[in-house]
Amino acid sequence: MAQINYSDDADYSDAREGFILNSPVLPSLIHFFDQGAVEGARNLASIDAAGSAIVGAPIDQVGFVRFGSQNQASPSKFVQTEIADAASVTFLVIAKSPDSFADGDHKPSLIGNFATGDAHQGISLVMDNDGGSFAYAEFQNGGAAQLLTITAGSQDNSEWTAFALVVDAGIGMRLYNYTEANADSGVNTALPRRLASRPLWIGAVPAGFAGLADIAFVAIIPAALTRVQGETAFAPVRAYLAEKFGITA
Repeated sequence: MAQINYSDDADYSDAREGFILNSPVLPSLIHFFDQGAVEGARNLASIDAAGSAIVGAPIDQVGFVRFGSQNQASPSKFVQTEIADAASVTFLVIAKSPDSFADGDHKPSLIGNFATGDAHQGISLVMDNDGGSFAYAEFQNGGAAQLLTITAGSQDNSEWTAFALVVDAGIGMRLYNYTEANADSGVNTALPRRLASRPLWIGAVPAGFAGLADIAFVAIIPAALTRVQGETAFAPVRAYLAEKFGITA
């Protein structure tokens, strides 16, 4: 298992080849965005894993990439992964936003594939102007769909935060905020997930907020991690970003 050597000053691109999180299940996707959108869109879950497509022109920053079109009617400046929706999944995300949160064009979507219309489906993690972040997902309820929404934390969204969104068929979903150690929320349901047919996006969603999202790291794990498992998986990533770029989440 490849891990980060925090004290090594060599180019991190060599060390992260084949990087695997300390997770009980192998991730489907690992993206570091510390070397720009193009390099960041390379899937590090394994050396031979497929990359992701860049839509529009996300803006490279030092240690992260800025996503978001600020136009809900025309999402762009995001990464479209090749990862399909799954009944059980965990998203690990380190992000913040410089936007105003004035309306849907200025509230960021971090990751997801949620879409509205005749058949609501999918899941998304977004930031709202209440100082916290929330997630929403569709679950099947007979012939209808039941939207479940959760909120965790009261952090300043202009500051870096480490999130884990966990969704599991038959259990429900939980949102952990590791930056605020005690901030977590959840909803329980025995209903199965209403999966989306489209792959997961990073920095935007097909139907949702379109604000600016600064994202340093994303991982998608095809299983429902516990709070402790998520924290363990995050530990080397948070240490690396803090040491190399001063990104503390």
